[in-house]
Amino acid sequence: MEIEEFKNFINNPTSTGKEWLNGINLLYTGNSKTNVRETKRKINKIIKSNGNEELTRWDFGQYNYWKNCVEGDVIQYKEKYLEALLKVDKPIKYIIFSEAPKLTWISGVNPSSAYLFGNKPVSGNYKSAPLKAFNSKQPIIKTFAQHRVAFIDLMDLPLPIDGNLRKEWNYIFEIDGNPLSVFLLENAIENFINKSNCITKKKENLKKIQFDSDIYFAFMMPPKTSMGIIEHYFKQNKSINITIDDVNVYLPNERIVQCNNIFTKFFKSELIQEILPLYSRVAMSGSNTPSDLLLKHALNIITLLTITACKRNPESFLSGHRLHAKRYVRLSISQII
Repeated sequence: MEIEEFKNFINNPTSTGKEWLNGINLLYTGNSKTNVRETKRKINKIIKSNGNEELTRWDFGQYNYWKNCVEGDVIQYKEKYLEALLKVDKPIKYIIFSEAPKLTWISGVNPSSAYLFGNKPVSGNYKSAPLKAFNSKQPIIKTFAQHRVAFIDLMDLPLPIDGNLRKEWNYIFEIDGNPLSVFLLENAIENFINKSNCITKKKENLKKIQFDSDIYFAFMMPPKTSMGIIEHYFKQNKSINITIDDVNVYLPNERIVQCNNIFTKFFKSELIQEILPLYSRVAMSGSNTPSDLLLKHALNIITLLTITACKRNPESFLSGHRLHAKRYVRLSISQII
């Protein structure tokens, strides 16, 4: 499958026919030419592990399978959000990277999704954490527009995903010389710029989107995805630097791979029990759900000074074999605003 063809599949999730099947095969097996039966078996295994019904027939190649789920609930509301963001006419200050719209259930061959901006929005911490991070009681679209937040999904497809597939995206499947997860991330940034520019071309009163030169960002996605992405940039010593039509997004390497600092000194302030990720930009707690506290920390809204609550030497925790260190350590967190 050609790279541009795969990008079109990811960026326009209501594509049909061979392009759809090739894209699904590549996402689930790393090979666009995989027999569809093998891909279906893998998808059904993930669906069953999540306690849902199996696909009763192979319908992924049919447009109507995803039309209402994606086009109505994701694309429509994403355009509404982008237009609200562009009306602010100020550089983007924050980026929140998400994995994909959440797949809520499957019955037979009928998918359903819960999207942050959608008609049936996602509930729980995925919705409350961003609102709490910005101390907002406004709707999520208005909150992100006011605070100049770019919300970027790796893909718009609410597909069945599990930990094993995320591991394959990070360490096994490759496209264009990068892990599939990294390819999805950089393509998502390009797609965000392109879709924003499409709106400004339609609306003469809106100016082209711009990003702050000192931008902070957070990975509000399962750590099995985000940690692999961060480790790739650490090993390659690379930054993210993407420019399209004079719109530049620059995320420096030192900010991507920045570790959370651990201090042995005791701070006399209220302690909050939290499971702190190894890397500062990760906004998911050890329970695999978004944390408003960690999101604030990742976006540099607050600084968290941490105190170890275990016997492990905190200095040795971050030294030496950094990539092989545990991804989480239980800590008491002292919040300094």
